[in-house]
Amino acid sequence: MIMKGVDPVPINFTLPKMKCKEEGCNHVWFARKNGEITNCPRCRSTNWNHGVKVFVTIPTVTCPKCKHVFSPRKENIRECRICKQQLINKGKKGNKK
Repeated sequence: MIMKGVDPVPINFTLPKMKCKEEGCNHVWFARKNGEITNCPRCRSTNWNHGVKVFVTIPTVTCPKCKHVFSPRKENIRECRICKQQLINKGKKGNKK
């Protein structure tokens, strides 16, 4: 919810989006940590990408008002946790891997 009288600040970031290729699962999720993705969080399969190793880097976002640096957990981030500055993600949606 956008507060009255507060202009949201546009920011740009894209979270890595993963997809399990195991038969019957097809789970899609955003990676939450840097490094190698070892298994699917839904089916726990270690062969989620048919043996291809995937390494991800999570972007960091800097609040333009208070300069707080954080890693977003989702793409529809709404505000800075420190100063409550309204934020709008102008980046493209997660890329499929």
